[in-house]
Amino acid sequence: MEKILAVASEFIGNLFELIKSWINYLIGKRTKIDDIKLKEVPSIAKRVSVLFQNVMDDDQYYFNFYHSDAFKYIKNIEDFSRHFENQRGSFYGEYHRIDELIKTREKLKVQLKTARLYLNYDIIEDIQTYLKLDQFWYETTAYTDNNTFYLEFFRNISDDKNHAMRGKISHRVLKKLGRLINL
Repeated sequence: MEKILAVASEFIGNLFELIKSWINYLIGKRTKIDDIKLKEVPSIAKRVSVLFQNVMDDDQYYFNFYHSDAFKYIKNIEDFSRHFENQRGSFYGEYHRIDELIKTREKLKVQLKTARLYLNYDIIEDIQTYLKLDQFWYETTAYTDNNTFYLEFFRNISDDKNHAMRGKISHRVLKKLGRLINL
């Protein structure tokens, strides 16, 4: 009987050591994962912040461009769009900047896929909501000159309600990203 108690005691002691080692391993592994995440968060937050600010700045630029004094004589968005397209040579820089804005929005969407692993859900959701405010639909055909891209772009960008929402969202996002960058 003593032998059985000694073997049982040794077995329980070894089992306890095994459980203790396993718990330490899990805690250590979790700590390493958290350390890696903590190191990555500021870097990812910076990349997202730069792309987001580029999109924001261009959105604001085109909002101001549409509402500038230079175009006060144009009565509606359709006429503005027609004028913009007819004066393509004069607005070469703006055309190029619109192309870059579209590319930057796509880069931001791609970066958000990685950022989801590291950043808070509410930051990702706010940025996605902001990008949805930038979405618009347009028509184009290969056989006619019916291309409504710039009309819909300026209709979307000049909308006061969208502009106000962009402002609120961007303020929240930049505040949250700023905290993460300064970890």
